[in-house]
Amino acid sequence: MALVLLPGVVGGHGALRLDLKGTFVSSTSLFCLVFAVSQIKEFGLQSPVFLGLVGAAILGFALFIRIERRAADPVVDLAVFKSYTFTGSIASLFLLFVAAPGYILIVPFYLIQALHMSPAEAGLLMTVNAAVTLVVSPVSGILSDRLGRTWLATTGAALIVLAFVCMRRFDLTTGVFTIIPVLVLMGLGVGTFTTPNNSAIMGSVPKERIGTASALIATLRQVGISVGMACVGTLFALSRGSHYMTFSQQQGNPNAVDELSITLGFHDVLAFSVGVGLLGVIASALSGVVRSRRQ
Repeated sequence: MALVLLPGVVGGHGALRLDLKGTFVSSTSLFCLVFAVSQIKEFGLQSPVFLGLVGAAILGFALFIRIERRAADPVVDLAVFKSYTFTGSIASLFLLFVAAPGYILIVPFYLIQALHMSPAEAGLLMTVNAAVTLVVSPVSGILSDRLGRTWLATTGAALIVLAFVCMRRFDLTTGVFTIIPVLVLMGLGVGTFTTPNNSAIMGSVPKERIGTASALIATLRQVGISVGMACVGTLFALSRGSHYMTFSQQQGNPNAVDELSITLGFHDVLAFSVGVGLLGVIASALSGVVRSRRQ
């Protein structure tokens, strides 16, 4: 599309050269990784198909780095990763988006199938998070200029993880007025994290590389969500199935077993989100520590 729509910018003499090799290799590697994770339930962790796909993804990403180092106009300018602040901040962004599907994907299952809310009620309840984020994000942007971007972003990341921890206490008797404060906490964390984190990323690169930084924010956000969806979806399916088999032998009511298996599967997914989220907190904190020492 770029070759057709941007003939004066791409492909001509003295113009930008599309990094077709890098684009193809990165896309193929990402497909192999996401597809491998999503098919764990089908093939298993030790199957040749899974191991082959993961191996292909690893080799592909290694090849991608080599290609980008030699490309005249790379898809990703690897020079931006020389900044510790950039690397830590972009890593925390990626990790928290990998953790996010624990909320985005699984909470609706819990609300509708375990707590028997209608889709409209569940959707309305989940807007609490978005509404709080909408209010907090501009405020966190103002505060980051005074308090520091990386430390405020780290605080926001920690609040997100704390919200995941609180969600692990949800069960079949949890009421709406117990869920709402946790969703408010989640929105507070997302709003506190996002704006300072993006500002830290953009502010840690030279002006001529701002476009690269901006593109990486959008790319890693989508890649993180894709990887997280694959991981969370697979984990939830495996966990829910395992719990269902266990409790179906102990209880005669299939509806009660189904509700319980959904809740316990939800808890297992949240454990994954907490673990990945903590890595994001550490990455964000380390970027602030390194920056403080250098200053």
